[in-house]
Amino acid sequence: MRVLVIGPYPPFARREASRTMAAVREQVVGGNEVTVLSGAGSAAHRRDEIAGWRGALASLRHARGFALVVLLAGPEAPLRAAPGRRGRIIRLVDCVAWGLALRLLRRVTILADDPDLIPGSVGGRTGRFLWSGAARVVVGSERSRERLLTVAGVAPDRVTIAETDAPTPVDWSEGWEHAADREAAVSAIARRAARDRRAAERGR
Repeated sequence: MRVLVIGPYPPFARREASRTMAAVREQVVGGNEVTVLSGAGSAAHRRDEIAGWRGALASLRHARGFALVVLLAGPEAPLRAAPGRRGRIIRLVDCVAWGLALRLLRRVTILADDPDLIPGSVGGRTGRFLWSGAARVVVGSERSRERLLTVAGVAPDRVTIAETDAPTPVDWSEGWEHAADREAAVSAIARRAARDRRAAERGR
């Protein structure tokens, strides 16, 4: 199955990039063909906007031909952050744009450890429109699940809690976080991906 993973990617945004790497590894070990979409300057296969309304449009363009889209949600994407009244307007536009994109794609899994860490995403009609557009949302705790059910109006069968015994992201960010430039990061990621594929093949 062809899977598009959207999120921050090495060598930038190291904590969030580690989460994206973890999602990629899970898909690769599961036998899927993975393509990564991330921002400019990353080591991803495809580079484009991933935050804001431009990110929503980019996701629609790049997701053609993929059976599944995995969207990493955090402080940096898919919503933009800005203070004051301007920030509220930006969040409204972004929530509506991504809510529409999720509904058009119809096959998106959002990975969001704690939705409350995404400024302005939980609460209000635009927040409800955003979260209820996903086919599936995976969160990190029961508290986060309850927030999405009661505040964001997501259907119970669409929200699941990540397995607590899953390996931590650092296990598969090996090497790239020490890279001095993009080329070195790409090389480290490719080596790790090759090892993951060999391990998956041996396990079948």
